[in-house]
Amino acid sequence: MNYLPTDNLYKFLAIAGLIIVGFSMYYTETLLRTLERDNIDIATDLAVGKAEMEFWQSRKEKLENITKNSIAQQQSRHKPDSNKLKLPYSAQELKNIEDETEQLKRDLKITDAKILGKLQKTKQLTSQFKETFFFVKILIVIGLILTTLGFLLWYLKVQMLLDRKLKNAVFKESPPSDTIGKN
Repeated sequence: MNYLPTDNLYKFLAIAGLIIVGFSMYYTETLLRTLERDNIDIATDLAVGKAEMEFWQSRKEKLENITKNSIAQQQSRHKPDSNKLKLPYSAQELKNIEDETEQLKRDLKITDAKILGKLQKTKQLTSQFKETFFFVKILIVIGLILTTLGFLLWYLKVQMLLDRKLKNAVFKESPPSDTIGKN
């Protein structure tokens, strides 16, 4: 009766399991490095955005103070501080300052939106990594099961039989040890 060569199936299971485990580990490492690189880029962008936001906020506040003080001074409600330099601004200059203040407010909103977008990207990348890592863990477990099963079946069903055949062949060719010295 002809039997299928099952040892190739067992070897295939073992090797396929090893390949799955190796690929899963490599993919996880690659994904982790990509995530770390993206997080560094995002952290840098967030720090730059925060610095820009602080700069624009400070500039906006200064311009708003200049505007308020100039208007108050022109309306004589403001008593100028003797320690501060008294700078009168024309109506056109005040309008330009107000326009610049509005532009700064717009720039602040844009910078804030960019920062929020970067934070969302960080959350998304972390979520994707967690989901992917879950599936990678499943692949590793499947790979380990296939490898263990392949090697175990190969050893129990193929190799043990081959070892017995070899042992029997060796004992048939050589005489037992108690008859060796009697000739």
